[in-house]
Amino acid sequence: MSPSSASANTVEANTITKTEVVVTKTEVITTSGVSSTNKVEEKSDTKTVIKTDAGKTSAPAAKPAEAPSASSDKKKHVLIVYVGLPKKTFDAALRDATVASLEKQGCKVTVSDLMAQRFNPVLSINDIGDFDRDEFDYVEDLGAALQKGIIAEDIRKEQEKVKAADLIIFHYQTLLHDIPAILLGWLQRVLMPSFAFDVRDNRIFDDGLLKGKKAMVSISYLGPGSAWTERGILGDINVSLWPVQNGILRFCGFEVLKPQLTYDVRTMKQGDRAATLSAWGSRLDGIWKEDPMQFIKGADFDYKQGWLLKDEAISRLLYSPGAPSTGQHLGRPLPLTSKTKL
Repeated sequence: MSPSSASANTVEANTITKTEVVVTKTEVITTSGVSSTNKVEEKSDTKTVIKTDAGKTSAPAAKPAEAPSASSDKKKHVLIVYVGLPKKTFDAALRDATVASLEKQGCKVTVSDLMAQRFNPVLSINDIGDFDRDEFDYVEDLGAALQKGIIAEDIRKEQEKVKAADLIIFHYQTLLHDIPAILLGWLQRVLMPSFAFDVRDNRIFDDGLLKGKKAMVSISYLGPGSAWTERGILGDINVSLWPVQNGILRFCGFEVLKPQLTYDVRTMKQGDRAATLSAWGSRLDGIWKEDPMQFIKGADFDYKQGWLLKDEAISRLLYSPGAPSTGQHLGRPLPLTSKTKL
C-alpha cells in the first residue's frame, strides 16, 4: 500500500495592527459628589491575511525520524493550532490578536488553520505506507512507520511544526461541550507513539517525548461561565479540562500553562470583547514567565502495579488542602483555589 497522498496546507499569517488612543471623560459618583477622571483606552484594529498554499504530495524520505526538539535560536517559536471560521468571528479576532501580540515580542508564529487546510482528522492504516497486514496495532505500527519515514505527508508537516515550537496554543470553540472532531483527529494523528510518547519505555508524563515544550488551550464557549461550575448545569470546568490537559498534553511531556477561557462569545458586547482581547494580550506579554500548572509527579505512581499512586505518596498528599488534583481527588473536594483553571 502506498503512503497517504493527503497533504496539509501551509498557512502564513501576515498581521497588520493599527492602534488608536482615545481619551474619554468618566464621571465617578461617590458619597461626596461627582468627580471626573480621564480614562485612556486603546482601540486595536488587527487584520490578519491568511495565505493557504496547498502542498504537493511527495513521498516521505526513507530515513529514521528525528527526535522532536524546540528551536535552538533565541527567537521563540509559537504554533497556533486553530479551529474556527477564518474571519468575522470573535474566535478569529482572538487568533489575530494572538499572532499580533506574539510577533510584536519578536516571536516566530506559525498558524495551522485546520478547517482552512481541510485537515483529515481520521486516523487509519492509510497513514502508513507499505502496510500489508490485516491487523493494526496503534503503538507498534505507527511507531515503526515513523522510524522508517513512511508516515502520511500531512502528518509529517504538522510534526515538523511541533518540533520547531517552544509553545503550542490550541484555540477552539467547544462543540457539544467538547473538543471539535477535527482537532481531536489532529491530536491523535500528529502526537503519535514514538513522536510524542512511548509507553513501552515509560516515556510519558514527566518524561514524555515532548518534554521541555509548553502548551495551553484557549477555549471559547457560547454559554455563561456559571454553567461550568460545581453548581452549573454542565458541571465543574476542571472535570471537562482534565482529559485534554492531563490525558493528552501532560501525557506527552508538555509543561501545561493555565487555560484561557472565554465565555458568552455569542452575546458578548463590543466593549466586553475589547476588554477580553486586551486582557489576553496582556497575558501574552508575560507568557514566557508563567509557571506551568502543577500535577502529581509521575514518580509518585507505580507503573508496575497498574499505575497506581504509591502508598507513601498518598500519605503525603493527604496533608494537602482539599483534593491533590481533579483526577486524583482521593474522595476529597477540590480546593477553592483550583490548580486546573484560570
